Amino acid sequence: MNTRKTFCPFFFVLFLAACQHCEESPRKSEPAPGVHNSPSCMPEYTLPDGCDSLLSIACAAYRAGDMQRAIDADTQGLAVARKAGNKVAEALFLFNSGACQTWLEQVDEGLGRMQKAMSVLTRQSDSATLLRLPSLWQEMASAYIAAERPDSAIAACLQREEAIAKAAACTADDSIIDRQRGQNAVMLATLYDHCGQTALSRQAIQRFNETRYALTAEGAHGLLDYYNSTEQEDAYIETFRRARAYFGNDTVNERYRDELEFLLNAYYWKDDIDGVAHTAGSIVQLTEELAKRRIQDASLEWQERFRLSEAQQSIERERQRHRTILSIGIVAGSALLLIILILLWNGHRLRRKNLVLTRQALRAVTLEEMLSARRSARQPKPVESDETILERIGEWLDTDDNFLQKLTIRDAAQAIGSTQKRIVEAFASKGGEGGFNEIITQKRINRACLLIQRETNYTIEAIAKFSGFPSVRTFYRKFQQSIGLTPTEYRESLKKLQESSSDASTAPTEN
Repeated sequence: MNTRKTFCPFFFVLFLAACQHCEESPRKSEPAPGVHNSPSCMPEYTLPDGCDSLLSIACAAYRAGDMQRAIDADTQGLAVARKAGNKVAEALFLFNSGACQTWLEQVDEGLGRMQKAMSVLTRQSDSATLLRLPSLWQEMASAYIAAERPDSAIAACLQREEAIAKAAACTADDSIIDRQRGQNAVMLATLYDHCGQTALSRQAIQRFNETRYALTAEGAHGLLDYYNSTEQEDAYIETFRRARAYFGNDTVNERYRDELEFLLNAYYWKDDIDGVAHTAGSIVQLTEELAKRRIQDASLEWQERFRLSEAQQSIERERQRHRTILSIGIVAGSALLLIILILLWNGHRLRRKNLVLTRQALRAVTLEEMLSARRSARQPKPVESDETILERIGEWLDTDDNFLQKLTIRDAAQAIGSTQKRIVEAFASKGGEGGFNEIITQKRINRACLLIQRETNYTIEAIAKFSGFPSVRTFYRKFQQSIGLTPTEYRESLKKLQESSSDASTAPTEN
């Protein structure tokens, strides 16, 4: 029995838990944990903005074996999920980072994160979470196996059975449920056998055989791995004979040859010469086919390399063309810049020359002209009389009815080109500073009288507004002070005067 091919049970359990395909793949190419599982059995979540790209980065880093980068992406996604308040996304990112830490041999910290995430996810009741939980429990069991904690792994597998039952009520795809049940049954059988619980191991295998997953090539491979790890030759031979119909095109690979070699050893120790001969022939035939496939793969690889080389040369030629164009552009730009600098320098020289000529022309002015200009500048400006200033102010007030606006002496000084002091002096000679406001008030009263005579339909309030008075009360007071009558009395007196004049014009004349 020394030549018998034996394997560690934990290796096969871990292999079954992580690998979703028939061919055996290296550890770094296994599917990423949590949300990185196959989308065919994992429904998409509605995640916060930015989480999808972080999930893609984490998945790519995991498949490339860059676990630290995957953890960094999961950490960023965890921060985004917490900021958005999405508990499911937060738990998924937490689970992913914990699973990556277990691969980095940070077992305790990674398992702690995964357990914390599972405690949140198992409390969810939405269908998307329920459909995802079986695969998450599978990852949990694999992590316990890698940490050599078979009891905890068994408990995770039992939790997975409950999760599969809940997921079955949320989907109509029975193939997914059968597959998960079959995988879990094989994992439980291997764990029970490792712990010495043979009866429970057989019960798990019986449950596996009751699923339709057992009739698939992947299920047959899983069952063969179990019998291989538990050294059950008879069961292995019987399963292999029964499962050959399921393998189909899956027989040309390294894993199938490993199973044939174990089958060869089983026949050898049972002294079955026919079985040994038949299996040896199958191994030789498979080896030849694998050699042909390797040659084809190598040929395809060299063809791909040749195509890549041609593409690289094409890219290099394109880069060289771009460098040539860039060089020509740089030379042309430098020449254009030099021409612009020369033109600017010539323009500067012309400006300097014009400035010198202008200065010479200014120096050519005779002394007599300069003295004449100085004398004319020193002559005092003629002083306007008070009457002239008051007349100009009156004209300015009448222009465009400026007296209707709110005005000050400063406005008047700016309008006639004089100073406030000079205007105050002009009004002082005529009765004081208040004369400016009195002129404005008198012009407004004159306008009011004109409106009262012409516009008989206007109210007193409207006349006060159109005459420039700030309020009706001020209008009444200023009008009575100037005319001696209130506006209403003044309007009544005009009416009486018009009536008396009309009566006089209609009275009969004496012969």
